[in-house]
Amino acid sequence: MTGINKKRLMIWGVIFLIFLAIGGGGFALSYVGYGNTGKVRTEVSNYIDKFNKLDQVRTINKDNNKLIKASLSDTGITVDYKNNAIKSKVYFTYKEENGLKYLDVVYNSNDLSQEEVIKLMIDAVGVENGNIEGSIFKSFDYSDFYATQLAQGVHLTKVNNSIDAKINLKANILSITDFGGGEETITYILVDDTAKDVNSYITYTVPNKFTKSDNKYELSTDSNTCTATFRILSKETAATATALVESMKKADNATSETKSINGANWYNVVSQSTQGGQTNRFLADTEDGGILLFDYTSMYANSECDEYLDSIINTLKLK
Repeated sequence: MTGINKKRLMIWGVIFLIFLAIGGGGFALSYVGYGNTGKVRTEVSNYIDKFNKLDQVRTINKDNNKLIKASLSDTGITVDYKNNAIKSKVYFTYKEENGLKYLDVVYNSNDLSQEEVIKLMIDAVGVENGNIEGSIFKSFDYSDFYATQLAQGVHLTKVNNSIDAKINLKANILSITDFGGGEETITYILVDDTAKDVNSYITYTVPNKFTKSDNKYELSTDSNTCTATFRILSKETAATATALVESMKKADNATSETKSINGANWYNVVSQSTQGGQTNRFLADTEDGGILLFDYTSMYANSECDEYLDSIINTLKLK
């Protein structure tokens, strides 16, 4: 090879490496959250994971004639659904509006398979926000969501032969009561995305067996799933922790008690799930008017999660 050809090869090699670095850097930045696709990935990945891990989804996938799976798309989440020979897709678009982050989907009102997918996604969002799987539809009929607003969690609108379903990614509806003509009582939890990080208010230690995602921790044992979540709640949820406790007790038919944990009073609200599991919600007021929420959920009715709850509580301390 002549000297000139070697120089040309070196020049083109450098150009190739530059473009490779640019492309790889762009992909990396997108993956960690930069750019529109990266932002969508950052916002919806946890919900995809929760959807695919739902017991209802796992049960469907055990049927030889059915298959269901959620995956990331450029605009949000796509759910592929197969029922016998019929295959369909449901497209959830990630949107932000007036400070709300939500999934938006329009589907045929006569397609029960698509409606089933919507219900599963509502449940998955609920699980990500601290609910036990199945607890939302213990309190709600699907049609109830025509009467709720997006800020409360879910809103349905009829559009000719279609239904537009919007699912708030940050709101956690607990229940709606009294649809018999009286005043509707709605209790819901809104996370304050603008607040200081929860670690500015408390210190805690979660056993290293748990897998961490932001301020959420999860552990799957042989026969249970344990979830610990730490949040700062929006002032729109309730004025004080005690006011929220009273709303939770009415909505979930829950019990409550005040516990002294490392020199501070926490309100502990306990509710049961349809699967026999239990949710412990610990609430405390912050000095700047917010509400601290520590959720601990055991999915099933056995004691495998109990020791981990005691371990976390013993380290929970207000700053």
